[in-house]
Amino acid sequence: MKKKWIIKEGDVQGRIFVSDSLYVISLFIIGTTLFFDNKFFGTTIILEEARQEYTKKSSLTKEEKISIETMKLFILESYDLIVLEENISPKDTDNFKKIEKCYKLLREMKNIEGEHANTYALEARLKFITKKDAGVDEALILTEKQERCSPYGDAAPSYSKAFLYFYKGNLEFGWNHLKNAVEEGRRLVMPLGVISFYEESITQSPDKKQLYFPLGYLYFHDSGDHLLARENLEKFIDSHEKISNKSEIIEKLLKESKNILAKI
Repeated sequence: MKKKWIIKEGDVQGRIFVSDSLYVISLFIIGTTLFFDNKFFGTTIILEEARQEYTKKSSLTKEEKISIETMKLFILESYDLIVLEENISPKDTDNFKKIEKCYKLLREMKNIEGEHANTYALEARLKFITKKDAGVDEALILTEKQERCSPYGDAAPSYSKAFLYFYKGNLEFGWNHLKNAVEEGRRLVMPLGVISFYEESITQSPDKKQLYFPLGYLYFHDSGDHLLARENLEKFIDSHEKISNKSEIIEKLLKESKNILAKI
């Protein structure tokens, strides 16, 4: 029986094209299967190989261009989820292995998407964790860039700026960003790890008593844990009430703390 080819018999170039296409399709299927099986690191390896296969071509069809963008989105989402799983936070200051892994992830993310909201967010977090006070200003610059790349209404940059300004001791800016963050967060959700960032930072730097206010405020407004809201706001009041010649912003935060306590 005579063989029937998808392309003309003897057309070597045609066969190579079909073979290459099937190879990329196979990689795409494997990569997406790994993604939905929560094996995100494997997803990035397989789909990046598939993406590179397409980019070797001198010209691409419309469908191939769409495929490349689809694979890119899967890869970026995988990196975001890997970063989320790592949950890098202030307690990891001396965890050099974890920090280096996150920097490696950051470099790989930049190779795929260049400068983007998620790469700025991760880099800002790493700057703060590795440098603490010395890294706050660098982290703020990166967070500003993150905000410019973020979709309208994304509360994440405001939460980050609120934390960094409070940590730095700029209570006025911290308070303004905290109010904005909570308001924006009501439309979406508070990013994971915000509260733990404050808790771990206070544990590591107990002199940063100004962090008790935003922590209590977030417990009241975002998590609804009134017991911990009371505990932290009372600590803020105790550490700031007796300050002589209190600044206007400290007076504002003390008043806000007492207003919240009256509601609990």
